[in-house]
Formats: sequence, C-alpha cells, structure tokens
Amino acid sequence: MKLNLGSGQSPMSGYVNVDMFPPADVIHDLNVTPWPWDTSSVDGIRANHILEHLGATADGFIAIMREIYRVSKPGAIIDIVIPHPFHPSFFTDPTHVRPLMPETFRLFSKSYNRECAEKHLADSPLGLHYDVDFDLTHIEIRIDKSMEWIFGRRDWTQEDRFRWAERHVGAIQSAQVILRVVK
Repeated sequence: MKLNLGSGQSPMSGYVNVDMFPPADVIHDLNVTPWPWDTSSVDGIRANHILEHLGATADGFIAIMREIYRVSKPGAIIDIVIPHPFHPSFFTDPTHVRPLMPETFRLFSKSYNRECAEKHLADSPLGLHYDVDFDLTHIEIRIDKSMEWIFGRRDWTQEDRFRWAERHVGAIQSAQVILRVVK
C-alpha cells in the first residue's frame, strides 16, 4: 500500500489518496494523530505540496514526521515536494503554516544526528530524540520559470544551480526531497 497524502483534486492511481476533503479514498485530517494505518504497513508515501499545510507548531510537525515513520515499512520511500519559503508563491496561500527547507529533513536522520554531535554542531538531533530515522537520499530544486533562461545559457550541475538560486530570493520555486525509512 502506498499513500498519497493531501491528494486534493489530484488523486493518483495505485495509491490510497488521503485528504480532508473529497474526492479521496480516505478522508482524514493529517494533523490528527495517530493516523488510521497500522505500524509498518505502508510501502511508500507521496507528499506533494502538503507538509507546509501541516503542523503549525513544532510539536505538531514532529508528530507528523513520527507518524510518517511509524506507518512506513523499513526501506519505504517518502517522496516530498515543498514550496521554497523564499518564493512568492509560498506567501500567497494563507493555509501555508510551516516554511520548510530541504535540509530540514536531515534533522530526522540518526546518522546525521550522530555526525553533528561528533563535530559539535548545533543541529537539533530530532531523529535521536524522537526515535525516527530517515536517510535523505535526494534533493532536487525546481527553479522558477522566470529564471530558467539563466540556466539555458550555462552548462550547470544541479549543485551549481542550487548555489546560484539560494543566493537569489524567489529563484527556487520548490524542492523535491526523497527520504528512505531506516528501521
């Protein structure tokens, strides 16, 4: 079973589509935990432009990450797309309650938490504190269409694009983050 969280008006075939409003296979407010799935019962999760709508408080967001972990099987893939908090589109939607950066999800990795502790870095060890563990396997930024012309003239790697875009407010429209569940 795979979940499409926050399916909205775009349910996906092959997924259990979950939203607060129809049409969805399961009508559920994802801010309310526990979720209605058994522990380690989900093969994968798609969260396309939904996490920024959830967990208005730190405790609320951590509860959601704990639920994603709880319901996922070992090795499950979590495919997340989030708007970049410095892009104008983030501010146009009054239901966006939480700005997220792709790097936020590293804080839920126990290996990253241990690495930070060894280096005496101040990153919050959320994976260790809350006994969740995700490997952040991929980050891909999506550049605002109005900025794409810049990259058409240069042969830049994804890392080059990211370095340039992070210095230009509004250049990054969204980011895709892929996590793998470690249990």
